[in-house]
Amino acid sequence: MYFCAKFLLIMKRNSLLLIFLALTLVCFAQRNRLKHEKWGIAAKAGVSLFDGDIPQKNADPKFAVGAAVDYYFIPQVGFIAEYFYTPIGADLPNFKFSGNVQSTTLYVSVNVLNIFYPHRTPTWNVFINGGVGLSFYDTKSTVSPYSLPQEISDNSLTYPVELALEYNLNHWWSVMGGVQYRFQAKDNLEAMRDKQGNSNDGLYVTTIALKYKFHERPRSSYGKSNFCR
Repeated sequence: MYFCAKFLLIMKRNSLLLIFLALTLVCFAQRNRLKHEKWGIAAKAGVSLFDGDIPQKNADPKFAVGAAVDYYFIPQVGFIAEYFYTPIGADLPNFKFSGNVQSTTLYVSVNVLNIFYPHRTPTWNVFINGGVGLSFYDTKSTVSPYSLPQEISDNSLTYPVELALEYNLNHWWSVMGGVQYRFQAKDNLEAMRDKQGNSNDGLYVTTIALKYKFHERPRSSYGKSNFCR
């Protein structure tokens, strides 16, 4: 009780300071929002590699494509909506499977460098993205040429995490490279109903993207050198 009372007393004595700090943060965020608010779209292509019950060295690299729309309400934080098409497959002597995974994901995106230097001239950016989405997948597997294939059409929650590096070509265009791991909430993406392991499946994905940003060049001399994300 003593510590609770002491805490409330400190809060009461410093209430004006706390209110001032809160209003300062709100004004700072609003100021940044007006200077940095922007939309962007990106087309992605890359390579996906299945990570499941089969040995990872036996998984076949597959060509993956996707698209994303992002919105950054302050220089440090934004949201990304993404669609990704990632084929999967493997070819072992006694087991083969192939399929595709289509995912829609919503990320929270953090611009790491803008946390420390929000008003820099950003030739480079580093992002850490984490999200949640839904995957729909269709896979087919065979254990021998003489057995009937097993097929699965299912859906799963997906939890991707990504590290991305961006290079701004100019005020509107940039290229990005990213490395993702896409956790799945299911363990049957390779259509092995009777031979599932102890952990859920996942996907390694490396991508390169071309991105366009929808915003006008700022008119002020301050904004011209510091506006682009």
